[in-house]
Amino acid sequence: MTEKLKTTPQEIHAYLDGELSLQERQRFEEALKLDPALRHEVCELRKIKQQMLEHYQKVPVPPRPTFERQGSNRTYWAAAASVALVVALGVFALPYSPTDSGMQGVSVVQNEATDSRILLHIDSNQPEKTQALLQKASTLLAENKAQEGVPPMQIEIVANDHGIELFEQDNQSREAIISLLAQYDNLKLIACQRALERRAAKGEPAKLIDGVESDRTAIDEIVNRMQTGWKYYKF
Repeated sequence: MTEKLKTTPQEIHAYLDGELSLQERQRFEEALKLDPALRHEVCELRKIKQQMLEHYQKVPVPPRPTFERQGSNRTYWAAAASVALVVALGVFALPYSPTDSGMQGVSVVQNEATDSRILLHIDSNQPEKTQALLQKASTLLAENKAQEGVPPMQIEIVANDHGIELFEQDNQSREAIISLLAQYDNLKLIACQRALERRAAKGEPAKLIDGVESDRTAIDEIVNRMQTGWKYYKF
């Protein structure tokens, strides 16, 4: 009788979130073949994650209150914003597949947002997503520049998880990104500090192109921007 391979809850979530290395994923999938109980657990967690993702896409982030009288009130709204943004960062997202109903297209959140400040967020290295993000950024910047008398809009691209590969020196989109940075000084690129630390801990440090900032976490940046009225796009 073949012995079952041991797995941990952390490995299950990492598998569903697409965070395992190739070898780790192969080992996990071998365990799935041997363990019906594990397959059932993964299936149930996948359903829960998908339901939470779809729910997030339908419900806007709660607006910030106009006043704060009690410490408990501040705590409540800070927690609400954090929960919403944890979902936005893809903690509940599944590995991308064209058939995943909750992952088709782009998620947009407007919380008293303005079209002059745009946050583009990516946590995937899927070519169709990176190209969609770059096309969106290029279009927004070009259209804004073409409007006479209109102040430059602020655009930030924030990448975490596998999305930071977009900013690496050997990425196939490197020249396109460098070109955008050269043309527009109102474009900022931010690679999640935590994602970079995770890569370094695995012995796979990322080599980023010049001009990418990496001194903050993606969640901190996104929470800050959404609380101050930035329009948010999730790719």
